[in-house]
Amino acid sequence: MIERHEIGTRQDWLARRTVDLTASDIGAVMGVNDNKTCAKVWAEKVGLISPDPQSDFLMFRECQEGAILRWLRRYGRPSWEIVEAETYWRDSDIRLGATPDAMAIDPERDGIGVVQMKTVAQSVFESNWLRSDGKIDLPLSYLLQTQVEAMLTGATWACVVTEIMGNYGTGSFFVSEVELNPEVAERIRDVTVRFWADTEAGRTPRFDYDLDADVINALHRTPLIKDPPLDLTGDNLLPPLLAKRSRRKSYIQRAEKWCDRADAEIKDKLGGHETATLPGWKLSWKLQKREQRIMEATQFRVLRVTQDKDKANGK
Repeated sequence: MIERHEIGTRQDWLARRTVDLTASDIGAVMGVNDNKTCAKVWAEKVGLISPDPQSDFLMFRECQEGAILRWLRRYGRPSWEIVEAETYWRDSDIRLGATPDAMAIDPERDGIGVVQMKTVAQSVFESNWLRSDGKIDLPLSYLLQTQVEAMLTGATWACVVTEIMGNYGTGSFFVSEVELNPEVAERIRDVTVRFWADTEAGRTPRFDYDLDADVINALHRTPLIKDPPLDLTGDNLLPPLLAKRSRRKSYIQRAEKWCDRADAEIKDKLGGHETATLPGWKLSWKLQKREQRIMEATQFRVLRVTQDKDKANGK
């Protein structure tokens, strides 16, 4: 059953989103979001970690939606009737929700459309979105997000309007049509149902060790078993990993030692001077004051890995 909830305060809106998978979560759950994983979404939904705070960058992007909307109304698609969406839509049967950026009526086609708004830096656009033949590939996570919004609102068409943020205050806009696919919609429903079934059964998603360190730390915040030690004798993957880790740690130590020596030589060159200039470089060695403060008590787990020298040498 599709429910509609008018958006009140931001806190109320965020609270509603916590009990559903949302359109912006789907790309991560389906493994196509480069910055967020299924495990991180799971950790947020079960209350293990807090959703990403409202950073300055995210607030900036939200404010840019107003600029995108004005461009669309004045120049991009002036014939469209566009209304900012102020409703949270959810399928209560499968716990899937979405808040479209805007809804639109195009006099040249039937039905209502959803309008998704995005802002991208020009460097990211050129490296990740723009193909060599000049065509544009929208990130798959954005296409899935827009598909979810269309599913829940009953939209018959959809588009993504993107603002490219260039250097020195320049920018441009473009509109991309999104093909709504019933098979993709069914796949999204299946993934959503499975996500909640696995969550309720206590099954943990697979971790991406590049992105999920915070989730692993939160999941195992305190040790539960002190004795006996875990026997990892049969683990064939850990020995080469530990050996590689040891080598990388050694590289880091040598690099840090070299940097310390370089810093000492630079400071000797500067002497009593606070700043110095060199073609292509700026150097400073300024006095910095740190206010006295008392740190609050805290506790956290510390990972330490040491090598048994005798066993490593075959003794």
